[in-house]
Amino acid sequence: SVSIQYVRDVASSVLFRMIRWVHDRRRLREAAPVSEQLGHCWCDVFVLSLCQCSPRIPMHELHSALSRHLHGLNGVDGVQGSELDRTLAEIDKLKHIIGMFIDARVTGLEYAYLKLIALFEPVFCAPTEDATHSLLTAMQERAVSELLSHLHVSLGGALPGHQRLAQLLLRISSIRTLDKARIKEIFFSEQIGPIPMETLMPFILNSGSLPTNLQEEPQTAQPPPPPPPPPPMLGQSQQELLQSQLLYHRHQMLQYQHQQQL
Repeated sequence: SVSIQYVRDVASSVLFRMIRWVHDRRRLREAAPVSEQLGHCWCDVFVLSLCQCSPRIPMHELHSALSRHLHGLNGVDGVQGSELDRTLAEIDKLKHIIGMFIDARVTGLEYAYLKLIALFEPVFCAPTEDATHSLLTAMQERAVSELLSHLHVSLGGALPGHQRLAQLLLRISSIRTLDKARIKEIFFSEQIGPIPMETLMPFILNSGSLPTNLQEEPQTAQPPPPPPPPPPMLGQSQQELLQSQLLYHRHQMLQYQHQQQL
């Protein structure tokens, strides 16, 4: 069985690979307010990234480790049974959603388009941001249209293409039923504490210091130490690589906390 630390390492690796993926879409970042959108839509894009990585991750063992950890917290530090039940229900829902994507055999290109569709969700725009809302709507519609064109070609016809599109969009709608606050609590609260993901995601995306090789935390007002060098991709086991990647990115979280305290 795996430890809760391994679960957090995997989640952090997936999160930062997601940020790297968004960072590398330079044309999209120039055309749309991607940083702000990632702050709003991080949970949807993170879960899609987690689903995409699921063939390489022991998802059943991760689910078991989370359940054991949460049951161990019952009554500790004010954790109440009802709150625990809601968090366990959220984990079960996430496991079910991941299973739906696995059963659908979603391809890498389909995942890429689904991430774009999630990222350009215009519902988060303020009512006064008509131009931004129109831009995001147009980009989201373009992503759907391009995905549909790809499906028509790859599946050999309009009918199977439309059926596949409907199947994929319904799975995105299931992700939107997840509670973002609980997903953060489950995977990231130990690493980043009370820092809102809505502000942390744009900060990391715009930091300009994401390492090429992707795969945390004294509460202090002292400046954080210099980051370790980006970890090499070769000569390490998967778990060692996850640990070194988490160490590298923890520095960014500490740097953000320090700036907030100034």
